[in-house]
Amino acid sequence: MAYRFAEAEQLYATELKTSPDSQPALAGYTLSLLHQDKVSEAFAAAQKAIQQRPKDATLTAVLGEVEFRRANLKEASEAFQSALALNPCAARAHFAIVRFLKANSMYASAQTQLEVAHMLAPEDSEITEMWRETRPISEQAAYVKERLNSVDLSEERRSRLSAYVALLEKRAEIERNGGCHVVSPVKDVTQSMVALMSENLEVHPLGLDVRLNDKATARLLLDTGASGIYVSHAIAERAGLKAFRSNRTSGIGDQGDPTGYLALADDVRVGQIELKNCVVEVTDKKSVVDHEGLIGGDVFEGFLVTLDYPRKNIRFSQLPPRPGEAASTSAPLETQADAIQPLHDRYISPEMKDWVRVLRFDHNLVVPTAVSGKETHMFILDTGAFANIVDTNVASGVTKVSKTDGIVEGISGRVKEVRRGNTVVVQFGNLKARLDDVTLLDTSRFSRSMNFEIGGFVGFGALRFVTMQIDYRDGLVHFAYDRQQGFDH
Repeated sequence: MAYRFAEAEQLYATELKTSPDSQPALAGYTLSLLHQDKVSEAFAAAQKAIQQRPKDATLTAVLGEVEFRRANLKEASEAFQSALALNPCAARAHFAIVRFLKANSMYASAQTQLEVAHMLAPEDSEITEMWRETRPISEQAAYVKERLNSVDLSEERRSRLSAYVALLEKRAEIERNGGCHVVSPVKDVTQSMVALMSENLEVHPLGLDVRLNDKATARLLLDTGASGIYVSHAIAERAGLKAFRSNRTSGIGDQGDPTGYLALADDVRVGQIELKNCVVEVTDKKSVVDHEGLIGGDVFEGFLVTLDYPRKNIRFSQLPPRPGEAASTSAPLETQADAIQPLHDRYISPEMKDWVRVLRFDHNLVVPTAVSGKETHMFILDTGAFANIVDTNVASGVTKVSKTDGIVEGISGRVKEVRRGNTVVVQFGNLKARLDDVTLLDTSRFSRSMNFEIGGFVGFGALRFVTMQIDYRDGLVHFAYDRQQGFDH
């Protein structure tokens, strides 16, 4: 669905001139600013709206959405709870909290709120669009087909919708064949990681040897900042991967997102773990940031994943069963079959009560991080980023910022403007790390794409000293480290 937020902003502004107390106009104006990433203006508009109508549930919920975009979690939570208390029948109050709950791994609660919002306001296009995305894939495809047949569309829009229908139908076919799944039960497996050679790095990042279709072995960078499996064109050809859809992938860099395609791998082997029927992304380029490819940590999200960087190994073990559940020794990658799957809220087992609760946005794990003992910002845990990256604006108040000839390169090419900071101390979880000669970048692109303020990346430069355990299912991470490796407790 195409939204014209700039036009909406002007229309709501005009209405507010004649009806300054109009709740729909106050809410619409604020949200149109927020959807254009005018975060400061949206916050000012939300505050003004609350001053005018302090007991309005919808406007209070909108304030919560703005605070969540600003990564003010406490303020966002308070606003959402206040909105629901003010008017339990306000659709926006239920809808606004959905992203917040999902980011906190409260999936069942999020779906409940979305269902209520849709029941209260089925005519709301934004609510209905998100609700439809939770329906079975075949139902989603049928709806898009209906739109193709009933709406007067431009040729460009019709072409995009037709391509989307084809993708949904392919996904439905994949899920009918079992989706991407583990072939044999796995209880506890440890595998060595391999160093990836690079002429530009003194310390080499670590990856995994991955066998595709029993034809090609690729040495892939283990990247918690990426999703799924992403390989070079050469690897795809050797593995006999056939394209079923064109694709474009984004990441760090300012030289344009690389083109490529999606393909289906019949068989994927990572040591003793064998997967079947998995979608693989392929780039048209000869390499993926000088590597044969990447493998995201979320590929193994059905396991408790232990990245033991000091010992250069990775362990896959069982997640703690939820109360009333039996322990499972198999772990599907993607469980969205062509039916609505049971959803669960975050479960913190007794042995994980001291683990760090992180936010999850798709594949990204985001951890609250104090910067030089001052403000707390939200950092992405990214083992695929060699450098430890701090947003330029965040760093300007805590370190001396200077120009550098250093090169930072990601999936989307080189970064045009790189700065350096002398020393920045970051604290995440129970770890405090002093980052010398830190890399400073403008991270606003990631904040826009995630609709959440990102202050930096905890990269391999820091995590290589750490044993990090990840429970993707429940949004929990545990860090352990050796004091001799250069960190202070």
